[in-house]
Amino acid sequence: MKKTLIVAGGDVDISHLDKCIKENLYDEIIAVDGGLASVDLIGYKPDIIIGDFDTVDKKLLDKYSSAVILKLNPVKDNTDTEEAVDYAISHNATSVDIIGALGGRLDHTIGNIFLLKKAYELNVSARVLSPQNEAFIIYNYAKVYSKGYKYVSLIQFDGSAKGVTLKGFKYNVEDFDFDTSKTYRLGISNEIENEYAEVFIKEGYMLCILSKDN
Repeated sequence: MKKTLIVAGGDVDISHLDKCIKENLYDEIIAVDGGLASVDLIGYKPDIIIGDFDTVDKKLLDKYSSAVILKLNPVKDNTDTEEAVDYAISHNATSVDIIGALGGRLDHTIGNIFLLKKAYELNVSARVLSPQNEAFIIYNYAKVYSKGYKYVSLIQFDGSAKGVTLKGFKYNVEDFDFDTSKTYRLGISNEIENEYAEVFIKEGYMLCILSKDN
C-alpha cells in the first residue's frame, strides 16, 4: 500500500492540511505548483514538485531544490493536478488524496473532480478532501461510513447511474435510475442512519460527497 497526498493550488486550509498529513501518514507528498506554498507553511518538505510554475515564487522553489522537480510545459493537454495524479499512479500509488482541488477557478474544480473517476478506472482509490467535504467515486458497490459528517450526497456522475439501491440511509431507494435526463438533485443531502450505509449500482458511476453542516 502506497499512500500519496497531492496538494494542489486551489483553496487550502492550512490547519486541515496539517491534520490530514499527521493522521494519514502519507508515503509521499506531491506539491502542485502554487500548492508548494501551502506545504511550506506547515513545515513539510514535499517529495515531488510538479507544475509549469506560473503561480509559485522562484525563491520558494529554489528552497526545495533537493526534491524531485518536474517542470511542465505550460502548453499541454493535462492540468498540473492531472499530471500529478498520473505521476502518483505511475509510481505505484494505491491511494491518492487531493487537497487544494476545490475553490478558485471553477473549470479546474470540475476537472479535478473528474480525476477521481480516472484514478478509479486505474484501480487506485482517490479522494478530494477539504475542511468541509470528502468526495470519491462509487461503482458497483460501496459501504459509506459517516465518519462524523452530517450529510452524504450521491450524484450520478458522467452519465446515468441505473439500478441504484440505497440501504441504511435516511432516504432509501430500490433499483432506482438516477438518470441524468430525469433526476438532477434527488441524491443531495441524504443522511446515514447508523455507522455506515450501503450503495449498490447496476450500471454507471456515482459521486459520493460527505459534508459537514457548516
